[in-house]
Amino acid sequence: METIDTAPPHTARHLLGMAPARCMVDTIGAAAYTGLAPQTLEILRLKGNGPVYAKLGRSVRYSISDLDAWIDAAKRRSTSQNVG
Repeated sequence: METIDTAPPHTARHLLGMAPARCMVDTIGAAAYTGLAPQTLEILRLKGNGPVYAKLGRSVRYSISDLDAWIDAAKRRSTSQNVG
């Protein structure tokens, strides 16, 4: 019997089953993937220090590979390590 994924299209569980090469998500999907609030991503986008995103018409989309790169760039070994 085939299992049908009923998760909404922006949830992390749904994202993991998608092909990573072109997987793009909206702000809610990016928030679910990163564990941040959608409002946090909106503020980071406004300030210019969040993950790279694409503006497609009025829609904002994040590539999963760009989210992964942003997360990887934020990794630190200690609390005293400088950002950037």
